[in-house]
Amino acid sequence: MLKQNANQGIAVARTEVDSLVRRLPLLLRTPDGWVPAYGTEVLKILAGADTYLIKTNENGVEEIRVRGLNPVPVDSLGRKWISWVDTPQTDLQEMQVKDKFVFVGFTAKGIMPQLATPAALMEPHKIQAALAESILIEGSPYVPDYALALELGIFTLSVLFIWLLLHVFGITWGVVLFMATMASTAFYGYWTIQQGLLIDVTWALISQFITGATAFYLRFREQYKLRQQIKKQFEHYLDPRQVKRLQDNPDLLALTGERKYATFLFTDVRGFTSMSEKLDPTEVTEIINVVLTQQVEAVQKYGGMVDKFIGDAMMAVFNAPLDQEHHEEEAINAGIQIIHNMQKANEELERRGIEERIKIGIGINSGYAVIGNMGSDTRFDYSCIGDSVNLAARLESSTKTVGKDLLIGESTKERSKRSLIKLDPIEVKGKEKLINLYTINDSAV
Repeated sequence: MLKQNANQGIAVARTEVDSLVRRLPLLLRTPDGWVPAYGTEVLKILAGADTYLIKTNENGVEEIRVRGLNPVPVDSLGRKWISWVDTPQTDLQEMQVKDKFVFVGFTAKGIMPQLATPAALMEPHKIQAALAESILIEGSPYVPDYALALELGIFTLSVLFIWLLLHVFGITWGVVLFMATMASTAFYGYWTIQQGLLIDVTWALISQFITGATAFYLRFREQYKLRQQIKKQFEHYLDPRQVKRLQDNPDLLALTGERKYATFLFTDVRGFTSMSEKLDPTEVTEIINVVLTQQVEAVQKYGGMVDKFIGDAMMAVFNAPLDQEHHEEEAINAGIQIIHNMQKANEELERRGIEERIKIGIGINSGYAVIGNMGSDTRFDYSCIGDSVNLAARLESSTKTVGKDLLIGESTKERSKRSLIKLDPIEVKGKEKLINLYTINDSAV
């Protein structure tokens, strides 16, 4: 009876690159034309159809239709991805097959070969039954012809996007958006499966993670090196709290230079050159260290930055590199504190048995200057250049001729709330007009 009602179909089970059977052809091209696969022939008989329709496109086969059944999407070679459903089974003793379409095959060991599938090792007739079940399942997943192009597009665009995110938005927001991108890609892969499409986003997710981790490391290393550079450059000149603020937010620092309004303070120890000729080197070092330490403490106390030391002279700047409110007032307060500290320094030198006494001259002026890293390609320093800086230095030099320890420029006085004493205008080098200058009351020290 089986022989008299037999129909022919070709059963082929080629494995994928992982040696598993994942898809089977519904049609095979032979020299004599298209020949149906076993699963296609079974469904044609089940639907009572005499033939089947093949829909093609420029890439090859697109779908196969059997009259009475939904069209079956396939790849360009006519292959259908199998949904490994649990097909009901029976045996010769049970034989519950009434009103059912039955695949007959052997399961005894050693008679039929078993093939590896994602579900388990299966005999050929079970694989063909799973294929027939997959064709009947509406919306059964399949790999479209454009899958490879789409997967490459997702891979390329998402990797570039993540690299850009971590370089544009910084570490915190970059990581957040990076995780959101990975989650979106994973959700898209899940959504396509629900739509019956097999789009592999696994490699895209792996590449996104590698790219994100690499970009995060490079960004972190860049930030770390910048923080170390800031600490190395400013830890000896700024208050530790200001250094920490610069490290936390390096954008506050313009490392390339900027034009900025600031207040500049110059100091010089009077008569130190002649004093050093009378003392041995050890005493000279002791005195200069005490003097400069007292000056630095005063500048940092009022939020200024020590820019440089030039022998026994010092240059400080207020309102750079960090913005500072009322920097003119703070610079004057620092100058007064330096004079007060010099008195303490003399007392300390006296306790050490050093008879020499020190005096100091201070010049303060405000104005615009170019402030930033300057120097050669191999050696540079954070400094200030401008006419207002030069005038502050000239005021310090003029303390000797005027006979005052502290001289203040007019631009600083205009924005200071302190009551200052106006002195007679003086002539300074590089200026055609006389310069108005001010000083403090002796009681302010």
